Order: sequence, then structure tokens, then C-alpha cells
Amino acid sequence: MKRYILTLLAMLLALTGCATLELNNLQPQAAELDVLEDEKVTRLADIDFVPVPGFAYTVLLEEGLTGGNKVFYRRFITYDATGDEVHEFVTEAELPRSFPSAGEAREYLTRVTPEKLLLPENTYISDSVHCSWEEEAYPAAVEEEQRISLAALKRLGAVSRLNEFYVIDKNPETLVAAIEETEASIADVADSFVVERTLESLPQSFVYRIRLALPGKMQANKLTEASVSLKYQIDELGNPLHLVLLYSAAFQNGLGDGDMTLLNRMAAFVNEMVDTLKEQLDLFGVNSNNPSLTYSNVTLFYEEEKLPDSLCRKIENR
Repeated sequence: MKRYILTLLAMLLALTGCATLELNNLQPQAAELDVLEDEKVTRLADIDFVPVPGFAYTVLLEEGLTGGNKVFYRRFITYDATGDEVHEFVTEAELPRSFPSAGEAREYLTRVTPEKLLLPENTYISDSVHCSWEEEAYPAAVEEEQRISLAALKRLGAVSRLNEFYVIDKNPETLVAAIEETEASIADVADSFVVERTLESLPQSFVYRIRLALPGKMQANKLTEASVSLKYQIDELGNPLHLVLLYSAAFQNGLGDGDMTLLNRMAAFVNEMVDTLKEQLDLFGVNSNNPSLTYSNVTLFYEEEKLPDSLCRKIENR
């Protein structure tokens, strides 16, 4: 039975889840970047980045001309996959003559030596650089293959602050439809579980809870069960006044081989439902690596409690 408990626990632990001035004749300015060494946080004007253990990525902070406009440079901050190394570096490409702008120098390099514009793997382009590219209609074809989006970094837990508002859609129909579609994935075995379900949907408040338990498997007043619950209240603009997503599981001994299939289905359903709710409410930004994500109007927090026979995870605003 211990093998079954560890299998279900392992499955649950796997829940997943412009306008700017052109930079010309500028030397790299360290004052524009605030690296908090103790926390290994890189603070930019609009975003705070943090390391992600097991995943290396880089941020292109700025680009411009230096050395009498004969050197095209790019300044980066990079995060090592160990989660311990955060450092800044500058790349330089010598030019055959002076160029009036960084854009024209970049266009020259694109035609003559495009390899000098190749980015490190998993590079995020900062807003200031991206806006310059948009103003110049620069296609960034050389850089495209190695880029990573802010959404992808947020999902990995690499972003701890965003200068934007977190809001929830006042129309809950899409959320309800997604919940019902996910619930349909266990329709064929629903009668094999003890199921408790609540759904109360209003424009400015929402309550959903589903609990699955194996019938007749109670020991010491406890069941082998898993549950997912979501509650939120929002104001008239969609700002969350209260938001809690809670998912938990409890395990008991004394189960036979015939219960293994149901345990697997229970774990798979919880995984899918949690991912569905995270996707609908954009809650992928917090996890065990990054336990808080601050928006302009709210901070989301992640908590986890693991015991030998239970698991509980929570995402909430405070």
C-alpha cells in the first residue's frame, strides 16, 4: 500500500503547471540595474526577476553604440541553472566605421555578420529594447530562435513583480465551461467515487469545490481523498478582494490492488482541474520556487504543506 501512496503523492507533486529613446553613444550604466545580492533578485523598472533552479535564462537589458559609435554593444543579466549565479555581462561587436544610430549598426550586422547578434539561449528582451525594435520595424529574425516570452518565465516562477494589474473577468461563463469540461474527463468513473461538488457563480463572486473520495476506505475517521476548491470576490473593475485556490489530498493504508486505477484517475483529475483553474485565472506565476508575485494592485502567495500521508497547496492574495 505504501507504494500506492507514494505513487499518488508523486503525481500530485507534479502539478503544473512603447516608446523609448534610442541608445546611442552610451556606456553600460550599472545604476539602471538593481541586483539584490542576498535575494538574487534583479529589479528593473517594470519587472523583478529571480533565479529558477534547474533553468538558465538571460535578460537583454539594453543595446547601443560606444567607442565613437564604432562598437555595437548589448548588456545582459544572466541567471545560472543552479539558482545561485546572477551576473551581468556585455557583448561587443566592432564596426568598420561610425554609425549614426544603434538601429543602423544593427541592420549592418544583420546583413554582414549576423552571428554577432545571436542571443544566449532563453533570452528575454526587455521592454526598452523591444520598443526600440518595434519603432524601427526591426524583424529580429536572427534573435528569434533563442528568445523566451515573459509569460513563459512567469510560469516557471522567474518573475516576482510585474508593473501591471491583476484582474479577473466579471463574466464567469468561460470559467464555468472550463470546469465542466474538465469534470467530464472522469464521467466514466464518477460513480466509483464519493463526490461532493459545489458551484456558485456570480459576476463578482465565485465558489467552486469538488471532493473525490474512495468509498468504504475510512481509517481513523479519515478517507483516501483529493479535493480542489476556488473562492474569490472581486470589485466592479475585476480587482480581487479575496482569492483562494486550495488543493489537497489525504492517503490511508489498507487499499487493495483494485483501487490503483481509481487512485491514478483521482490524481490525474486533480492535476487537470488545478491546471484548468490556474489557466483561467492566470495563477501560474507562484510556486515553491517563487512563493510570491506582486502586481500593481495585489500580491499572490503560494504555500505548501507536505506530510507523510497528506499534501496541501494554496494560492491566495493578501
